[in-house]
Amino acid sequence: LDGFPRTAAQAKLLETKMTGLDLEYRATLKAKASVIAPPPIDPLDSLPLLSGFDKMVMLEVSEEAVALRRALGRRVDSSNGRIYHMEFDPPPEKDAGLMERLKESMGPYNDSAQAQARLTAVGAEAAAFEEWVSRFDSLVVRVDADGAPLD
Repeated sequence: LDGFPRTAAQAKLLETKMTGLDLEYRATLKAKASVIAPPPIDPLDSLPLLSGFDKMVMLEVSEEAVALRRALGRRVDSSNGRIYHMEFDPPPEKDAGLMERLKESMGPYNDSAQAQARLTAVGAEAAAFEEWVSRFDSLVVRVDADGAPLD
C-alpha cells in the first residue's frame, strides 16, 4: 500500500483488521481484571509483536524541501504511461519527442499545497507512528531518500 497507513491510528486499525491484534482492547481487559485473583501472566506480552505486513518501507529525508521536490517533479509520458521524475529519474534526452509528450502528473499528489499539507500532517503524527511500528520486530526498512534512486 503506497502512502498508507500515514498515522498511528490508521496503522492500528489496519493491523487489527489484518491480524485481529487490538492492544487497546487487551489493555482494557487487563485494567478490568480482578486484583484479588488476577489472570495469569500472558507469555505473549514479553515477545515482539508480529505484523500482518511483511515490511514497511519508510523513505527518510533530511529536510522537508527534499520531500517536496520528490513529490512535485513527476511527469507522465502520454504515449505509454511511463512516469519520470524531472530531478530524480529524468527522461532520456535521446528520445525524440519525449519532452513534448510529457505531461505534469495531475491530481493531489502533484499539487504543492496538498503535498505541503500532507507533509505537515505526517510530521505531526511522526512520533506516534514511530512508537507504534517500533513494537514490531524488524518491520520497518528505512531508505535514505535524499539522493537519486540509485544512490
